[in-house]
Amino acid sequence: IGIIAYNTVNTVQDFDLVNQTGLIYEIIDYIRRIPIKRVPWKLLLTVKKMTEVGTTEQVHQLYKMKLIQMLYTQLINKDEDLQLQILEVINNIIVKGWNVTDNSSQNDLSSKIGSTKSSSSKILQLLLSRHHPYLQELRHQGVIKTIIERVLMNSFMHKSVIRDTLNLLDSLYIEGFQFPSEQLQLQFIQYICYDIVLGEGDNRNYAIESLSYLAINDANHQCIINCGGLHSAVQFISKKADEKSIDFVTVQYSLAFLINLFTFGQPTTQQQIQSSISSKTLQKLNENYKNNTKYLIGCYSDAEFVNELVRIRRVVEKRDTKTIIELIQAGLMQTLNTMVEKPVYYDDGEDLLEIISEVLKQQFFNSIEICQEIFDRTDFFDQYINISQIKKIYDNTCMFSQACQFLKVV
Repeated sequence: IGIIAYNTVNTVQDFDLVNQTGLIYEIIDYIRRIPIKRVPWKLLLTVKKMTEVGTTEQVHQLYKMKLIQMLYTQLINKDEDLQLQILEVINNIIVKGWNVTDNSSQNDLSSKIGSTKSSSSKILQLLLSRHHPYLQELRHQGVIKTIIERVLMNSFMHKSVIRDTLNLLDSLYIEGFQFPSEQLQLQFIQYICYDIVLGEGDNRNYAIESLSYLAINDANHQCIINCGGLHSAVQFISKKADEKSIDFVTVQYSLAFLINLFTFGQPTTQQQIQSSISSKTLQKLNENYKNNTKYLIGCYSDAEFVNELVRIRRVVEKRDTKTIIELIQAGLMQTLNTMVEKPVYYDDGEDLLEIISEVLKQQFFNSIEICQEIFDRTDFFDQYINISQIKKIYDNTCMFSQACQFLKVV
């Protein structure tokens, strides 16, 4: 059954066929009855593939069949590869679950956004105020509590499993994950920071990635700083800027961590970061780390601007095309209009419009349907982005051709 199913499910249409024939029920029932170690690897890969290729509605069906509840208890298994596969399946279900809404809640959100034309920040606040549709049920059933206690707080877990578990929790909480108690927070963050200082290679990098997820929620910041997380990241970056031998990925993850810590931090945290590492030091790394350094230097130039943009990205990166179009119809582009109106420059003269363009390219301009909706329903292209700016940003990419097409110049 595992080999047959794996070779069958490759598209949305294949998912429908598996559903219509009843094969999906056989697969889920098999996973329910058989200990996870005895489930054929191909069958587990099939389920993962279904969560990847399936539509929101199709993957929501897997959630309603209690697939998460079947799998999360198996995370205590000592097989790292199996744990990572399970986490990926659960995370895929959670990410696509962000697009599951009942009509009443979506209409209520749309009406609130539509009545907030005077303030783009209020629009963003409304978008960030919605909790995940599955959160209440998973919390009530003890799923989240069990994952925290049996995985995060288990010192025998592989660092990659810890990292992917935090990724899962980050997908579930739009405001970032916060520990249920200060005691658990301190215990875990001390453990992670210890690995950053004394760990090597992948284990150290997994630990830094873990801190990056925790840095999304500012309730974790003071503990991270007190345990030496900020100090360690700054040391790695500074040594690399001084051309000392530091792993490339370690510096890359350290920069990503500082971006989150700064973006979501209080003014005191932001001042502490800026006094710890200067723009001149960051500029020394531009050649190899520009995708990271431009964000952090941008934070130094206008923290509020980058904070708002990163929050928009967190909202839309978890949404499918249909849901993004609904957000555009509700007024999301008004926020981006306001941002494009405000040119801000790095210390070295680069425009922060480049950061906006990256979000647009990744989350909006990669879909013809979304571009068409922006063009038809908003004045975003006509009013704020002229053709020379688009060419500068999207030259030598298909994004430029798409943008031109929707501006009716090609």
